[in-house]
Amino acid sequence: MKKVSRREMLRMLGLGAAGAVAAACQPQTVVQEKEVTRVVKETVMVEGKEVEVTKIVQEVVTKVVTEEKEVVVTATPTPIAEVDVTIKTSGWPVGVRTEEDIAANPLNQYYADAVQAYLDQHPGVKLEQVDVNIWDTQGIMAQVVAGTDCTYLYGPCVGGGWGRSNAVNAFVQGLLADITPLVFKWGMHEKALPHLWDNWSANSQVDGKYFSFSLNEYAPSAGTMIYRRDLINEKSLKEPDIGWTVEEWFELCKGLTEGDFTGAAVAPWFLPYTCAMHGWDILTQVPVPGQPWHWRRDLTSDPRWVEICEQFNKMIFEDKAILVDVALGGGDGEYYNLFRNGQTGMARFNYWSMFGGPGEPTSLATMAEEAGKEFGDMFGAAPLPVGDGYQLGSGVDIWGPVCFSPNDDAQTHDYAVGLVDWMFWEDGLAITKQGAWEDSQDPRQVYTAFLYMDGREQHPGVPATPVDAFGQELVDRWINIGKLPVEPPQSKYYPAEENPTPSGQAIDDQLNLMITDPGPHDYAALLKKGEDDWNAQAVGFASSVSEAQFVVASQNWYAAMDEYLKTNYPEFYENRFKPYYEGTVLPAIG
Repeated sequence: MKKVSRREMLRMLGLGAAGAVAAACQPQTVVQEKEVTRVVKETVMVEGKEVEVTKIVQEVVTKVVTEEKEVVVTATPTPIAEVDVTIKTSGWPVGVRTEEDIAANPLNQYYADAVQAYLDQHPGVKLEQVDVNIWDTQGIMAQVVAGTDCTYLYGPCVGGGWGRSNAVNAFVQGLLADITPLVFKWGMHEKALPHLWDNWSANSQVDGKYFSFSLNEYAPSAGTMIYRRDLINEKSLKEPDIGWTVEEWFELCKGLTEGDFTGAAVAPWFLPYTCAMHGWDILTQVPVPGQPWHWRRDLTSDPRWVEICEQFNKMIFEDKAILVDVALGGGDGEYYNLFRNGQTGMARFNYWSMFGGPGEPTSLATMAEEAGKEFGDMFGAAPLPVGDGYQLGSGVDIWGPVCFSPNDDAQTHDYAVGLVDWMFWEDGLAITKQGAWEDSQDPRQVYTAFLYMDGREQHPGVPATPVDAFGQELVDRWINIGKLPVEPPQSKYYPAEENPTPSGQAIDDQLNLMITDPGPHDYAALLKKGEDDWNAQAVGFASSVSEAQFVVASQNWYAAMDEYLKTNYPEFYENRFKPYYEGTVLPAIG
């Protein structure tokens, strides 16, 4: 057996097929010698282990052809035609790794190798990283319209928000590309587990037309609390669990707060998010099918919203147990830094934010390593707390996430989807993951995510598992969060909106006052102003959905919500939803 280096092995894995085998019969005997290229499989020793690799070799083949004798002929492949295609990326989902990136973290070399292997197999295709903020919900739509965007987009942001309905609206308005043939050309329907494909497929199309391609990973709800498990245990506080309440969250925040260290640090939009944990998005929207815009907002008839806003303000300014700083913006980055720097004990991050190997200087794995602690002993994860018996953001509802610019042509879309497929589903993933393992022998470097749509629990050539990296308890916690029930989304019941929609800024302005100014506040008056301003604004909008369509969709969605809440959250159903549904909604939709 021949021993090869890790880099040689990875480069061999990155090479494509080169050669075809054919059989032929000839009436005469001929002896010929010819240099050919062929593909062979070889067992090699890599750090004491046998690994089967595919490699391309050049050799001289002697061809002997006898009358009526079948012989095997190895043929040189037809050269791949060169194209002129530039895929533009902001860095997500596929980025360019520079020499500086590789110097900062040598494992970036394997990522660069994987990207280059794809480009080598597709002559003329180039990947260019450009300065476009695809997460800017205020600006990215304008860039799409102006043609100054990039190939890869995040659809909800183009639609002006962060939900599936925003991506749907952007698609029907022509702001995202239709990539239906490519979803099936690249075989996602065959690669994903059937139940995950069904889930993703239902959420990623409009009338059979697909507006996105999936990464080979999924996650429980993005709204997840990541916390310092070690500090909670040191203080003998109650650790979060599935089903914990907002009141328990507040108490935990106060118990962790000490000096300049706050129990939690959250973005300014966390007050409406906390309201949403109590059913705000369900209970403050009232259907009005007879109006040009079919919804109005009611923030004042229910006194519970005043209580929640007042309580949150008290946590910020009186208890000083929750840090909210407008100067830090609304993204996760600055709050992640506070958590990473040991300035807060808890923050809302998604599944992917938790992981990353110790080769990344800012990863939580590096933080645990610097502290000399096991990852699973130092960090924990929990779903959002339950408010008034209602769980916001549960389970796994897969859609997206990679959308494409309508300003690129079909050929560019084809290669761009192919690159995502290569890097997340195919050999590019193997090159990256095997390289990380062979270089580090550390499973935390490999499993920067561990919930895969194709069902894999390990990577080929990587003997370690996610449990080896993070511990059984934490892996089970994420899996169990993903098993929570999924709420029926409005976007599956209502037709896509083709017209502009009212902004939520009028309401957000009033909520922002409650988290930036200690008060005292007249919370009822602030909510009333937000309600009046929004409703006045909505008068100037008209829905593309007809009154009849809206009524039928509303009847179906509210009936589904009625059953969902009755089954899964009976306390919230009896005390909050049922009175609103029977007293306000049904009289409006008949």
